[in-house]
Amino acid sequence: MPSVYSVYSVAKFFCFNRKGYNTAIRTAGVASGRRIARKMSENWVLKEDEAIELLALLITSARIQMDEPAHYAPMRLLTATERLSSAILERASDKSRDFLQGNIERIPELRMTMSDVDSYAAGLDQLCREGAECLLLHSALSEDGS
Repeated sequence: MPSVYSVYSVAKFFCFNRKGYNTAIRTAGVASGRRIARKMSENWVLKEDEAIELLALLITSARIQMDEPAHYAPMRLLTATERLSSAILERASDKSRDFLQGNIERIPELRMTMSDVDSYAAGLDQLCREGAECLLLHSALSEDGS
């Protein structure tokens, strides 16, 4: 089983590393970032009002976090994750559906373990692994090459 650090590295590579982003685009056989953007606009998974609601949650969570204990931040991010998962589940591809449904089912249970730091961290680590696995399903870098 990969370490949480290696799972984070996979996610970071795909989400934040410009070279990785370009590599993923070339690997997927897409000639340019513009073609990706055009394709993405055809496949929106959030309606505008759903996206605005999620943005409002994230912004207000950032503000309220200034006055709350630091350990509330992961809980607020999980709430946003759960809401986003619920919002896009019906329009998601088969590759993503299990991951999204898992988020909807497990996150409320995970929040209940917040007082048990080790259990909470283990649950977050598992969600990180599952997120990385979902990213790999969407990339051409999966083990079977598909």
